[in-house]
Amino acid sequence: GRGAGGAMPGSQEQPEKSGGMLGKGLTGWMKSTAASLEGHVKEMKQNTKLIMAEVSENVDLDKAREAGKRLTEKLSKASKTEERFEVTFEKGGLGLELDLQKNATVKKVVDGGQAERLGICLQDRLVAIAGEPVPVTEDDGEFVEAMKARLSKMGRPVALTFARIG
Repeated sequence: GRGAGGAMPGSQEQPEKSGGMLGKGLTGWMKSTAASLEGHVKEMKQNTKLIMAEVSENVDLDKAREAGKRLTEKLSKASKTEERFEVTFEKGGLGLELDLQKNATVKKVVDGGQAERLGICLQDRLVAIAGEPVPVTEDDGEFVEAMKARLSKMGRPVALTFARIG
């Protein structure tokens, strides 16, 4: 038989009333916690809208689009394989013209000149002079001036390193 409380002697069962109270308390706590979380989510959404409004007021969208475009172009170029090679120029003219507005890209190779004999092609890009990397800058004017200074000081023979997208 069962004892006076309805539970088997020695069992760990709680009387029904106590279990019911525990269930109601847990349910209430869960409802309260869910409501609290719901309030936090709502507040986070409102804060996000405020931040977005503030950012959109302070961001020059044209500049952001242009920066994104430049980054996309750079990533596109970077995803292609780039072969680097070094050639040594002797005394005399190089037999090439560089477009300093386009990162020292070869824009002309003179027929019969040193560059042609050394295998330089249009669109090859000068990346180093005598083992020293060409300057890297976002300012085209600064790049042009730095490159002119480097090229004018270049003696002969000189090793130039080019990159070719292939």
